[in-house]
Amino acid sequence: MSQLPTPRRALDPHATHGPPLPLSAEQRGIWLHTQTHVDARAYVLPIALRLIGPIDLRVLAEAFDDVVRGHQSLRTGFRLADEGPVRQVSDACRCPFVVTPLPTSGAEDAEDPDEVSRRWMSDAMAAGFQLDRPPLIRVGVLQYGPQQADLLILIHHLVFDGWSASILFRDVSRAYRTICATGSAPAINATADQPLAPRNAEGITPELRERNRHYWTNILRLDRSGSGVVHASLATGSAKSRPLLLTKAASAAVHGLAEQLETSEFVVVAALLALVLSRLTHHDRIVLGYPATARDLADENAIGLFTDTLALPVHVIDSQSFQDLVNAVETDHFDGLDHRPMEADRILRATPRTHAGDGHPVFDALLAFQNVPKVALDLPNVRVEQLPDPERAAEFALTITVDEVTPALRGRIDTDSAVPDGYVDRLVTGLATAAAAAAVDVGRPVGDLVVLGEPDRRLLARVNDT
Repeated sequence: MSQLPTPRRALDPHATHGPPLPLSAEQRGIWLHTQTHVDARAYVLPIALRLIGPIDLRVLAEAFDDVVRGHQSLRTGFRLADEGPVRQVSDACRCPFVVTPLPTSGAEDAEDPDEVSRRWMSDAMAAGFQLDRPPLIRVGVLQYGPQQADLLILIHHLVFDGWSASILFRDVSRAYRTICATGSAPAINATADQPLAPRNAEGITPELRERNRHYWTNILRLDRSGSGVVHASLATGSAKSRPLLLTKAASAAVHGLAEQLETSEFVVVAALLALVLSRLTHHDRIVLGYPATARDLADENAIGLFTDTLALPVHVIDSQSFQDLVNAVETDHFDGLDHRPMEADRILRATPRTHAGDGHPVFDALLAFQNVPKVALDLPNVRVEQLPDPERAAEFALTITVDEVTPALRGRIDTDSAVPDGYVDRLVTGLATAAAAAAVDVGRPVGDLVVLGEPDRRLLARVNDT
């Protein structure tokens, strides 16, 4: 591996391209939360990889530069102007790319390299981003020797969504191979001449905005107080993360329910999650947030934030059947898609509410299905391994990310550090138990479904007896 001798100086990020533009509804919500979050790591997305093989770090740095040149989103900064937060594209900026050699010491007192790597990643995450100084991407390399290095890519969520990861890997891989072969980078065919954010930033008419505001205000009824542990949701602590993996039997039950009820796995999981949360929090109304893609065919090759986070209110009524619960969730899901973007900040400003001050004013938990293409970093003669992500800030108290639904439903659960230990175990057990119970008879009242384990049922019985 060749090593860059010193960090490179970025070009002037204030050399802007075109006038400032408004933020999309999704960007505005993230920007506002970033301003009030106490943790600099909020909304910083890490990608951690181990590279094993003969990689040229100079070429890799040039490849990342090429990707930044080709995607407007990565050259965009965000600042507060008189008219509110705006985004502005920089004419030219390089991708910060810093190589750190693994510290060496005597054999007896040598530190575990994996521990060094974890600390190095944690320090890099802690730096956060200065949002008005693009690019909002930077790359770090911890170099072990000529044949191994850890690669940490940090990108701010304001300019990046789940779909973008595959585009990033594809374009970096392509640029690296082309530079190695020809000495020059390829032209990246992205939407460089288009507005980098979803067009809803400019395309919302006053009539559409009022229609959507009326719909969301009515359906959300933002006059509720906190509904339990998951309402500590505009989180301020570190995220505790653990894998989500349902058993084969529970996953088969989810797939079977979706097929039987002629709906999607997302709708089934949303209904199950609301049912379990209602039992854990003793509330019959649960509001789930979920990101919905806002990409069209013109955006398929563009890195950026092309999502709308919507709210899905679920009323869990003991007398209704699970089939009725799923039907209601599906109806509200499609109604929400017809009334996007939600523009939660504007709805909240216009709506009186008595929500508890430490809770999230819109939803109880975030449920994200990552239906995105799977493309890995592909460098010649280099093996790429996924590393555990460094510790992140918790943006919300409870986030459930589903990466795969077949053959088993798997993903990740992130909670705020304030969420009690054991809560996630109870949640996952409840999802599996509820799926199995519902699959036996979708017409059975949900109040009769066994959802909680025996310890939780005994606890609830003691509470109800007092």
